[in-house]
Amino acid sequence: MTVQIDSGDDIVITMEPDLIPERIRLLEEKFDNIAHYQEKNVSMDMAGVTILDSLLLSVLLRFRAKLSISGRKLRLINCNEKIVDSIRYAALEDYFFN
Repeated sequence: MTVQIDSGDDIVITMEPDLIPERIRLLEEKFDNIAHYQEKNVSMDMAGVTILDSLLLSVLLRFRAKLSISGRKLRLINCNEKIVDSIRYAALEDYFFN
């Protein structure tokens, strides 16, 4: 996972392809650091992710909740159709695509 803080309004996070469960904890730690020490909105580049399983979805939902406490947003970008379908099936379009 790479994190880029651009000069605009967003922190851009490029996700690793298909995270294994053992790496999820590291991802959560990075998200916590961003939520606590940065003040920008976050865009997650999901281009390399082919599957959105329940574990990753729950991590994204928790990260979004932490950001929203301080009025920031989490937006998913470059999602493939499987990811988009999974988010729509869970009725979470408004959470991640606005």
